[in-house]
Order: sequence, then structure tokens, then C-alpha cells
Amino acid sequence: MNSLIEFLRQNSTMIQIAVVAVATEAIWIGVRFRKKPIPETKCRLDKILIFNELGDSCALFHKRYKAPGSARKCPNKYCSVAHMDTIVEHIDKAVYSIDISIYTFSSLTISEAFKRALLRGVTLRIISDNEMVSSAGSQVKVLADLGVPVLAIETTYMMHNKFCIIDGLERVEELRRQKNRKLEHTPCSIVITGSINWTRQAFHLNWENIFITDDEYVTAQYQMEFSRMWEFCGDPAKVPIYQYRKSFLRIIFDWSLYWFQRIFTWKLDDVHHEQLILRDPKACEEYQAPGE
Repeated sequence: MNSLIEFLRQNSTMIQIAVVAVATEAIWIGVRFRKKPIPETKCRLDKILIFNELGDSCALFHKRYKAPGSARKCPNKYCSVAHMDTIVEHIDKAVYSIDISIYTFSSLTISEAFKRALLRGVTLRIISDNEMVSSAGSQVKVLADLGVPVLAIETTYMMHNKFCIIDGLERVEELRRQKNRKLEHTPCSIVITGSINWTRQAFHLNWENIFITDDEYVTAQYQMEFSRMWEFCGDPAKVPIYQYRKSFLRIIFDWSLYWFQRIFTWKLDDVHHEQLILRDPKACEEYQAPGE
């Protein structure tokens, strides 16, 4: 025992250095363990747009002043104009393809976004319901006249889907093989879906919802189903859009109904907006007219 004590006294400095080194190493290992890098995850795009009776409470301001970006800064989280801008924004980001499956489509705002996509060289395809594809105000017919392939084959099943896939990976790869060239940009697949038809009434007078996501599994499933329906329907060249003609009386009835709905909806909008603003006078108090 005495020899051990003597040894420790003679080598105390070395022992202290060794203890400090071991303690430092232990602390470093602990720090590395606690700061273990977290695997990077993809930043998910998940948006839910709700349309209800509050969606047009701020519409009078947007219509009156038309301030650039006013809808984007709108404090009304149900703002129909802002929701429309969100949909258009994603359509305007399409690079390669847009596949559309819609029951009825008469929104001029959405149609103009698709026309801009065509001018950018984006490939469009549409599957629609055979009874609604040529209804009064249908923008499906307008896009078909611009060369967009449309399938609307008469079946016992109603084509009641409401979704579009922007730059679906399966479709983008198909187009790449057809054109035999490399992709200039990495595709970002997005699905826009929900209960809503792309009509003025749905955007402004209905209770509806839209879900926007770039989840890889979800976008792949929607793209797979669109491709399956497209193959099931057949060759669009064999079923041209102009085959869906109606009788003269049916055309007169459809157009009369269309204009009646527009006039009636316009009158309802005025009353609807006025009531909402009276109930919620602070809805647009943050806005100022340009130049004020």
C-alpha cells in the first residue's frame, strides 16, 4: 500500500493529465452523440383551401381597387380570390405536363392559366364527363379547339373526378422518352384535388374544399389512375370533341340556363357581399385605396 501511495505521489502530474484526457474524450463523445445530424426531409407542400359563405366578404375591395397582390395579403383566410390565385399560381409553375380530370369546367380564370401553359409548351390532357364537356360555357371545348386532347366517352359511369396533376413523374418520363431528350428541370409533381368543380358558382357560392400536395405517393396514385382512365377511354383521335353535338333546342335551353344563372348569381353576389360586410365591417379595414 505504501509503495502505491508513493507511486501516485511521484506520478501525480501524469495521472492528472490522463484523467483530464479521458474526461475530455468522454465529453466529446457525449456531445457528438447528442448532436447527431437529423436526416434531412423534403419540405412538404400541403395546402387546404376552404370555400364557404365567408369567401366573398372581401370581394368588393378586390373588384373595386384591383390592387396588385391584394388577394395574397388578404386577412380573410377564406378569401375566394386568394384561393383562385393559389390554384393559378401552381398551374403557372407547370413545366412539362398537366393532366386534368374534371366533371365540369367553366372558369375563365383557370382556363386562361391553362392557355398560358400551352404557350409555354406544357402538354395538356383532359378527361371529362360526356354530358358536361359541351355544356354552355364549357372551357373544355375551348381548350379542345386549341388542340388539347380530350376524352369524354359515353359510359354508364359518371366521370365525377375533380383533380389535376402537374408534372406527374410517370407522365414526364413518358414525354421524355417520346421526345428522346434530357429533362432541363427536375419535375416537381403536384396534385390539386377536392370536392370543387371549376365553376363560378363553386368558387363563390358553394361550400367546397381543395387539397394541394406534392406528396410522392399521393401524386403517383393520382397519375396512375389518370393513365388507367386514359387507356380505358381509348384514342382521343377516334373520339373528337366535335362528335358531342346537341339538338338545337337543347343548345337554346343550355345557353338560356347559363345566362339566367349568371344574372341571378350576379344579383345574389351583391346582396351576399353587402350582408357580409354589414355583419363584419372590419373585414377590409386594413386596405387603403391606391393613392390614399
